Amino acid sequence: MKFITRIPLVDNDGNAFPETEIQSILRELAYQFGGASSEGPHRGLWVHEGRLYDEPNIKVEIVGESSQAGEARDAVIAIGRHLGQIKMYFELIDDDTVEFLDCQ
Repeated sequence: MKFITRIPLVDNDGNAFPETEIQSILRELAYQFGGASSEGPHRGLWVHEGRLYDEPNIKVEIVGESSQAGEARDAVIAIGRHLGQIKMYFELIDDDTVEFLDCQ
C-alpha cells in the first residue's frame, strides 16, 4: 500500500510554519512507517466555504502494509490537527506490485 498526503507549508492565514516543524513531521512519519519520501514545494488551491486557499505544500509518499491504512489515515488527521488545518489531502493506493529491490 502507498499513501500520499500534502503537508502545508503555511497555516490557514498564510503564515509560514518553521522549517524545523516540517522536518519534524517528516521524521516522525519515517519512524512510524519505516520511511517517507517528500518532494516539492508544490502549490495547491482549494475552496472551503467560499474562501480560496492558495497554499504551498510538500508531497509526501509512504509505502507500507495494507494493514496500516487506518494508521496512515489517523497520522494525517493528527498532522492536520497539530497544524490547525481545516482539511488534509489523503490518497491511499492499495497495490501489491510495490517492491523494495535489493541492489547489493
